[in-house]
Parts: sequence; C-alpha cells; structure tokens
Amino acid sequence: MINNEFLIDNGDNIITTTESTNAKKENAIIKINTTYISQDDEDVSELITKGIYRQKGSLTQIIYQDSETTGFYDCETKITARNDKFVSILRRGENIGSDLMVQCDKKLYSQYTTPVGSILIGVKASLIENSFDVDGGRLHMKYTIDMNGSFVSDNEIDVTVELL
Repeated sequence: MINNEFLIDNGDNIITTTESTNAKKENAIIKINTTYISQDDEDVSELITKGIYRQKGSLTQIIYQDSETTGFYDCETKITARNDKFVSILRRGENIGSDLMVQCDKKLYSQYTTPVGSILIGVKASLIENSFDVDGGRLHMKYTIDMNGSFVSDNEIDVTVELL
C-alpha cells in the first residue's frame, strides 16, 4: 500500500488531494518535456500550459489540465515533489486514472486504470533533481517502468515552472 499522507497539508500553500484546479487561480506557465523509449519505439512530446504552482518548505505541487499531446486528454494532473527524494504524478479523467510514484533507487508499484481495466506497474528512478522554490524552478527525472518484471520503457521528464 502506498502512503499518500504527505499530499495533504492544511496550510494555505498546498492544495489537498480533494481540491481541483477550478478552486484555485492559475498562477504559472508549466512546460513539460517527456521522452519515452521502449524496445522498439521512441516518443518525445512537449506540453506548455497554464496551471497552479504551490511550494512550501520541501513540498512542491503543480496542477494542470493534460491534453492530447501527452495522451491524457481531458485529465487533471497533479505533480507533487518532495526534495530530490520522491515524486508522485496523479492523473484523473473520465475513464483514466494513474498514480505514478517515483523514488530514487527504490522500486515502487503504481496503478494505471484504463477503459479496459487496471494494470500494476513497477517504477524505479535513477535520477530526481528538484530545484523548485517559491519562484518556480525545475524538476528533472529519469525512471524505468516494468510490468510483471518485464521492461516496458525508459522515461525522462523535465518540468519547468515560471510564475505569472
């Protein structure tokens, strides 16, 4: 079982898991570059969108609406990062839900829900670099995904946030 308690903070600066983007004003430009490499395919995408950025102490949260560019059309995505140690990417949409948990040098298991069912994947990061502060910043991650112990893909995500 994955412990998500750090996602909820009763302070004014962190959005809880029950809030949505509509509850807070967009205050940032979010740029996300993603590289996905499987055994026979490589896909690179870029998304630039407005969203919500919150930072308090060692905890950073970014919330935005995904698009067809990322393959998660009409999903709300919440990225929560704690230092260089842990990142969660939660996506919620009509028929899609994913809870991707990433930690350096430790394999974590995450659930993906699709219109045809749910799958459990293993995720292990080789790199998490978090330079977020109250003025925005950058998150860079490299991680590998497997399913039932078999390699699925190597992934690299670079998230840059500039405040409006």
